[in-house]
Amino acid sequence: QRVARRIARFPAAFLLLPAFLLALGCADTAPTRDVRATVVDEAGRPIPEAIFYAEVREDDAAFAFVWAVVGEAGEVPDSAYEPLKIPWRSGARVSLAAFAPGHQSAVVRIDSSTPRTDGILLTLPRAESPWNAELALLSAPFEGHPELAAEFGAAAQEPLRAAFRTAWADRPEDSLPPSEGELRKLSAFGLR
Repeated sequence: QRVARRIARFPAAFLLLPAFLLALGCADTAPTRDVRATVVDEAGRPIPEAIFYAEVREDDAAFAFVWAVVGEAGEVPDSAYEPLKIPWRSGARVSLAAFAPGHQSAVVRIDSSTPRTDGILLTLPRAESPWNAELALLSAPFEGHPELAAEFGAAAQEPLRAAFRTAWADRPEDSLPPSEGELRKLSAFGLR
């Protein structure tokens, strides 16, 4: 009778196993993550044709990036049916950015050990300058990572590079002198 009770409990324990593993964070080991976002101005209006960018890193070393052109309703990707997929590793961190003419660029770094990448809202305030000092915290253009730099430099990435270059070109000259890392980025964008 005791053995029968143990056997009867065994299937129930098996049903709870997926929830237990999820609670431990084991689900974060999937090789990709879904990325969905909305890009709006400060009044909550969508900014179609903006450029959305996401990079993932471990210990401040980036290992992947994705980007997309924002859809008519401010959505990324422009079809909510299929999310963007970004390579993922357990414990990775994510940084997001968005660029649009007539707006200050937005940068969001999510340093949580379990960052949310689905359903992010990026707000770009109207501004004369696209510069945002937090752009210096991003890895692009990956001047210290040859493989990612080559991918970032590919012809298909030109709209993304142009968005970054435009923002970096508008970095105020009267601000603090560029750090060594900022000088490398300015040089990589052909601005020094």
